[in-house]
Amino acid sequence: MIRQRGVRPGIVRRAAELRGATGPVDQGYRSAVEAVRRGWVPLELELGDLRGLMELGRPGGRGTALLVALRRLGASGVIV
Repeated sequence: MIRQRGVRPGIVRRAAELRGATGPVDQGYRSAVEAVRRGWVPLELELGDLRGLMELGRPGGRGTALLVALRRLGASGVIV
């Protein structure tokens, strides 16, 4: 290990450990995002069904809290 000017070796060592830990953390994050997206597929299908029912039953009516939440998630890009 190279001693850098003004930096304690312990700090440099810890930085190297943290750098090595980013790979598994990034992979875990990507896996979690993919799992959430897969989990939303049935809800998206249900949302489509509910939209059809809303149009038949109450044109221009407001949706339930679930519909509002799903719309917000869709607008933010969480569900595709």
